[in-house]
Amino acid sequence: MILLNFRIMKNIQLTSSRNDFVLQATRIIEKKIHLEKYSLEMFANDLFMSKSSLNKKVKTTTGLTPTEFIENVKFNFSLKLFQESDLSIKEIAYSSGFNDPKYFTRRFKKEYGITPKAYKNSLNKKCGYLWLNFNLN
Repeated sequence: MILLNFRIMKNIQLTSSRNDFVLQATRIIEKKIHLEKYSLEMFANDLFMSKSSLNKKVKTTTGLTPTEFIENVKFNFSLKLFQESDLSIKEIAYSSGFNDPKYFTRRFKKEYGITPKAYKNSLNKKCGYLWLNFNLN
């Protein structure tokens, strides 16, 4: 069994079939993240299920609604971009599937308790701190 920690702090034990579903759904969202209008209907179609089946499956598997699940995947994608790129916050918001950088900033702060700018700065300081403490002798 695999333990996943979702952003709403629910720890959920996933069986293999549930884990496969979460991984498949996550991959689909990440592939479609660039689409400006990726809807729940499109998500359900990509998973070959009805919208009501999608609602039940996502809720029972993750404890999240499909909308919350999609947003969770987008935020996880944005965190990867913060760590692995030098993109601006605006570019990260758009690259993560958010249509409005201001909305992204508000939601990011609500979810993580820190603004994207402060998060990005904290990553830069950690790198600087490690560099300053690197001893060549």
